[in-house]
Amino acid sequence: LLGFILRPAGKIKRHTYENILSNGYYTVNHIPNKMTINSHYTSAKFDENVSEFERCKFTAEFKSNFMAPYVKESPLQIGLKFKEEVPIKLNNTTMIIGSVEHIYVEKDAIDEEGYINLETLNSTGIGGLNSYYSLKKINTYPYARVEQTPSFSKWKDLNHHYQSKYVQHAKNHFHGERNGKKTGIMLFTAAKDVNNFFV
Repeated sequence: LLGFILRPAGKIKRHTYENILSNGYYTVNHIPNKMTINSHYTSAKFDENVSEFERCKFTAEFKSNFMAPYVKESPLQIGLKFKEEVPIKLNNTTMIIGSVEHIYVEKDAIDEEGYINLETLNSTGIGGLNSYYSLKKINTYPYARVEQTPSFSKWKDLNHHYQSKYVQHAKNHFHGERNGKKTGIMLFTAAKDVNNFFV
């Protein structure tokens, strides 16, 4: 299953929402770094008869007899079947939940353990509503078990355990000082999807 949150309902029609309920099928498409501005403007309130594919220069792609179009330029395409909508009364948003029916991804982006490397795909991350970032893999860690938890008292233990240059980089930021004040670092990222694409 895969879910996403729709913005609060209001007077403005949500074409994505209406199409999902009408068709019962939809797609989620990762966007390559080179097309972030195209993707950004798919969220504009176009008239219902305007194709976001055509207006924002994306290519609609149908395959495997799936009812909804994929974005041809996307390196990671997910086809979903609508299962449930969950109203969130606290802020008047809605969670849409779908079952994953198809996944298309470039073979070179799948590592030996079967994980998808978003850096290899040149996929895009987003912060808030309008700030876009390229993604860089830091490391892959083992399943977190209590008995294997590092001491964290000595950062060199982590460097030795994971052999990652980014750990020392994180240490310097987390325990550093700026203008006499302790500094820390927190990062939240989410993969950008184009869930507006229905014609």
